[in-house]
Amino acid sequence: MSTALTAAHYDAVTAAWRLIMGESFHYGVFQPGDDPVAGLDAATERLSAHMADAAAPWSAADRVLDVGCGIGGPARWLAARTGARVTGLTNSPEGARTGALLTHALPVDFVVGDAQANGLPDGAFSVAWVLESSHLMPDKAALVRECARVLAPGGRFVLCDLIWHQPPALAEVLARRKDFGALDRAFGRARMETVEIYRDFCAAAGLHDVQVHDLTPQTRPTLLAWGANAQHHAEALRPLLGEAGLADFVRACEVLLDLWDTGRMGYCLVSARR
Repeated sequence: MSTALTAAHYDAVTAAWRLIMGESFHYGVFQPGDDPVAGLDAATERLSAHMADAAAPWSAADRVLDVGCGIGGPARWLAARTGARVTGLTNSPEGARTGALLTHALPVDFVVGDAQANGLPDGAFSVAWVLESSHLMPDKAALVRECARVLAPGGRFVLCDLIWHQPPALAEVLARRKDFGALDRAFGRARMETVEIYRDFCAAAGLHDVQVHDLTPQTRPTLLAWGANAQHHAEALRPLLGEAGLADFVRACEVLLDLWDTGRMGYCLVSARR
């Protein structure tokens, strides 16, 4: 998917996703016994905390680049928690506009640009934070290189995203083209990779001390929460997504649950140092 098409997709769905996902457009890490819907906000914050722990230690002197920042929920959480100054990078003008409106009295700003060629200065940041945006970028190697380039020596790279445990063969993609089509329409055209590919990208970009944490079981309830919220807010969502768009979103959550439960897809956290 081109940068322009991805931006148009997120411009269109921002208001709808706030009803479905809350203020943080990403998966959550749930604890045993958590109710998926009632526990969604706490779970998304817990995922951010996992990322923050992987990028520790923190200080108020840190400069963070939040790559694919959405409307800035994690950026605001991170600035409030650590005192670091956060720059949210998004290719969605609507996301940047909404993020700026929601941000008050925190050291957070937003820029519109392409994470695969961000144009920011070398060594300007101490942390590169990539939360569920890499799967929508066609050139992930360029994304990781750019993150490494803008990190100062000793800087920290941390990424969370969906991954393939077992990438599908072409025959499966063709057989399930309606399912994968619903995923594309609901979430944008994605291209997941395996953990091994992310390790290779980090090594090629000059990053070291690469650590991987599999969060597949803990993130599964997110899909139950999103599906339930989509149906609960259906009346408000229809004008935003359309009847077909709403049906695609509900179906996409069902497809992802199947991919999770059959061990094909999952979720991981990757961290490294410059």
